[in-house]
Amino acid sequence: MRTARKWGLDRGLKSVSATVVVIAMVATGCSGTFDESVVDGGHADGMVLADMGDPASDDAATLTDAMASVDGGGDSGDIGAAMDGGTDADTAMDSGGDDQGPPRCEGPPGLYVDGSCTELAPGVRPFRPRFQLWSDAAEKERFVFIPENGVIDTSNPDRWVFPMGTIFWKTFSRGGVRLETRILTKTSASEGMDSWTFQTHAWNQTQDDVTLVGVDGIENVLGTTHDIPSREDCLACHATSATRDVVLGFGAIQLADFNLPLSLDDLDVAGEMTNDISIVAAATPGTTVQRNALGYLHANCGHCHGGASPQVGLNMQLLVGQTNVCQTNMYLTALGATDNGAGGCTTPRTDSFWGGTEILRVAPNSIANSAVHLRMSARGNANQMPPRGTEEQDETGLTTIQTWIMGGI
Repeated sequence: MRTARKWGLDRGLKSVSATVVVIAMVATGCSGTFDESVVDGGHADGMVLADMGDPASDDAATLTDAMASVDGGGDSGDIGAAMDGGTDADTAMDSGGDDQGPPRCEGPPGLYVDGSCTELAPGVRPFRPRFQLWSDAAEKERFVFIPENGVIDTSNPDRWVFPMGTIFWKTFSRGGVRLETRILTKTSASEGMDSWTFQTHAWNQTQDDVTLVGVDGIENVLGTTHDIPSREDCLACHATSATRDVVLGFGAIQLADFNLPLSLDDLDVAGEMTNDISIVAAATPGTTVQRNALGYLHANCGHCHGGASPQVGLNMQLLVGQTNVCQTNMYLTALGATDNGAGGCTTPRTDSFWGGTEILRVAPNSIANSAVHLRMSARGNANQMPPRGTEEQDETGLTTIQTWIMGGI
């Protein structure tokens, strides 16, 4: 099976009946490698092997159940079956016969259950954030698995904590060709970076297999300009004060739309939130122009410019319950906004963003004097924003921000 073949596990492990081994990345980066010298519950380079036969380990048992559910079951004593939903057909595929039919797609762990990598595993659901992160026009598919009876702690509506066993996948493609799939797996009941494993799997040219990527990432995947980020790049976005439990793009603000494939309302109906959050409460305030601009900045900038310690004091993160644009962090920290009492804002900010110049964070009616627009336009130098994950200008995003600055504020 893929597990034994790709991660170097001896097929002899399949005969072990008392132990289920769960393989996961150490929560210090996007990806890692596996050292065959460590098999008995120790740490490999970027991997963890946890002995699930210990009844004293509640976290391990719960995670094992979750992994078994998302992988489609199988004999708990068969490591290949546990990780791949092992079937007789799978065994036949690996037995080396001459007449095996078309190649079987060996996709990212846990995501698909069929040989063509199209049918999602039980419990895996597609989702789409309301506001998109720009990734140089790459197409993206996003999926989430929340374990049975798992509940997201939404007591703080802006800082969710996910149950152990939660898994997120995000696949990046260009022109319909899959390039990479990133996987985040919650491996403990606590919160923060140490509670998650990060993996990245690169797709091959024939789109029927993936390979675990090392900590340095890969540039120009399959001959495209798409880069798989390094561990350092992953931490730069996910380990910030704007997130409580690592995940970006799956929260109240991003799911506040009934038309999404998975919305706040869907999570509420399924009983997957500790505290209900209405779509109305999480709606973005303002006109269409204002909502589009605030949403874009939230998705593309808010993970660094957000939380308790936003970069340079500029906060672009949207929060639940903000019913007036004057209350939003962006208007407060970029424009010095105050409510004018007539349903609008007074924006008196006049301080320079770059000392000795006329450049403001946002200068109403002037993109030439607005640092936000200037830095979004920059590429390949120290002024570029975002500083990672993109090499190309987002023309649509620039138009969105320009329209807002030039009369939409």
